[in-house]
Amino acid sequence: FASYNNNNNQWSYIKAGSQKNATVASFTNNDALGTKTSSITMTFDTMSSGNITDFKVYYGDVTQDGTGENYFTVDYSEIGTGDFTIAIPETAQNSDYFFVAISIKQTTKNGVIQVSKIVLA
Repeated sequence: FASYNNNNNQWSYIKAGSQKNATVASFTNNDALGTKTSSITMTFDTMSSGNITDFKVYYGDVTQDGTGENYFTVDYSEIGTGDFTIAIPETAQNSDYFFVAISIKQTTKNGVIQVSKIVLA
């Protein structure tokens, strides 16, 4: 996880977003999945699509900073609180690595996005 925070364990879940500057909150898996992945479901306890400027999923041979040739853009216009499922395109489903990057505007407070669960299935 990068650019997520739990406020020194004072928050129950991880949050992203900064009042100081725009950020890119991201996560990736460290170990190869070794199985077909058709979706990524993220549970957002706090979320507004108005705070997001870009949402991408990189797959295959990606580095820890998310650079890679293979990615797809996620339509986040309908995102809100609750489960948000990202359908993985058929061409990416056999990838061992996924890097999810959410670009967030500078906001008026820290932690405007809260994530409590991520499931790759």
